[in-house]
Order: sequence, then structure tokens, then C-alpha cells
Amino acid sequence: MLIHDKYSFWKGVFTVVELMVFHSAAQRLRLTKPSSRIPNGWLSLRSILANPLLTLMAALCFYGENMGIQSCFAKYGAELKNVNWSVSALNEKGELVCSLWNQFFHKGTEPKTIVYADRVSRWSGHGNNEFRTNIEDAFKNKRIIRAVIAHTNDEKAVSDGKDASKLKNKFHTREDWIGVVSLWDGDNFEITFKPET
Repeated sequence: MLIHDKYSFWKGVFTVVELMVFHSAAQRLRLTKPSSRIPNGWLSLRSILANPLLTLMAALCFYGENMGIQSCFAKYGAELKNVNWSVSALNEKGELVCSLWNQFFHKGTEPKTIVYADRVSRWSGHGNNEFRTNIEDAFKNKRIIRAVIAHTNDEKAVSDGKDASKLKNKFHTREDWIGVVSLWDGDNFEITFKPET
């Protein structure tokens, strides 16, 4: 297990505890007397931990959605050339798996589509050169694109093309999406995704 994955797991535990607080409050608040209610709907920590097995199971589900980038690529059967800078790789099916920033997605014009729009000149480095080669190949050969969604704590730094490896990033997969490179002009590119049927 990667160190990043361990971090994601324990972060997931605390996040799920928060979610369980609100869920428990919604279910139980109306059954309690006004004098026993806690401000803002929060319940005591003792009530949250009354079922630790449920808490652990929920945390494992959350952890499964927020993994390290290497684990996400592995879910699609792809292996990164270099975990420190690669953001794209082909899997054994010939599909291109790409790590894509959440902030650059927008709703597509066609029904049930979502579009990722970015430009390769936005950032630089070894991963950029590899991505440029892969995205051009995917466009020419109409390869299927698989998405690894990246979230960061500093979207401006990403938009400015700074070294994103130094930021706090989280990753998850969307295995229900299937995409194609719908635009490539040598710099600007768009990937259009739709639900896989």
C-alpha cells in the first residue's frame, strides 16, 4: 500500500465520521426531546462510535474512491512509466488512461456528456511530453479514453502550470465513463465522455 493511500484511508475515516454525524442526526433528531438535542444537529461522539464496524466499512468505501494515482491507473489495467511525473498510459486493451483535473470539466452540449478542455502548453516537464505524444496518438487512432479524476487543494497553482506534484492531490476513477479525444490542434484538446453502455 502506498503512503498516499494510507493517508487517504485515515482521512476517509474522519470524513465518514462527519457524514455519519449528519446522517444519524437526520434519522434520530426528530425522535429526541428538544432538551436532549445538540446545537446544529450534531450528536455525541459516543453515539457516532456506537457501531464501529459500520464506521469502518463506510471508511473503506470512501477509501476506495480516493486512492493514489498509481492505484487508480492499475484499476484500468494501466501502469505509469514514472509515478512521479507520468499522467497518462495505455492499458492492455489499447485504451488511453489519463489523469485529468476536476476543475477543467464542463457539461457537454450533447445529452449525457461531459467535456474535459485543457491545453498541453499550460504545463511542462517529462509528463507533459509523454501526454502530448499519447493524446495525439489517441486522436489519430480514435482510442478510448479512461479517466482518473484529480482534485487538488490549489486550483490556481494548477491553472498557472506550477509543479502539481508538490500539492495535496486526491484521485479517483470513473469506470462508468468512456471518452474520445474530440478536439486536438497540437495544443488545445478536448475529451468528451459519456456513460458506458
